[in-house]
Amino acid sequence: NDLGALSQVLDKFPNLYLDISARDYEIGRQPRAAGAFLEKYRGRVLFGTDMGREQSMYEGWWRLLETSDEYIPGRIWWPYYGLALNAPTLRSLYRETALKVLNFR
Repeated sequence: NDLGALSQVLDKFPNLYLDISARDYEIGRQPRAAGAFLEKYRGRVLFGTDMGREQSMYEGWWRLLETSDEYIPGRIWWPYYGLALNAPTLRSLYRETALKVLNFR
């Protein structure tokens, strides 16, 4: 929830990487701040999950990260809002950062 504190940690530890896959509700409640955070730390944040192939979960993530929807009903908890991230940030979240972390380049 505290993106300012998390920014301080990322700034202090340049080899630290984050996975957002369990934080959809937290980042979706603060779309402007979360969008700016994810763009600022592009290359340090990734999306990876072990939740299987449940289509509704991925649809929820798509709406959160790729749209500017004003009200996304929560699957479990409260509603949240779309971040409408730019294409470079999305590529980094979905693929490029994972390749870097796993040393697949």
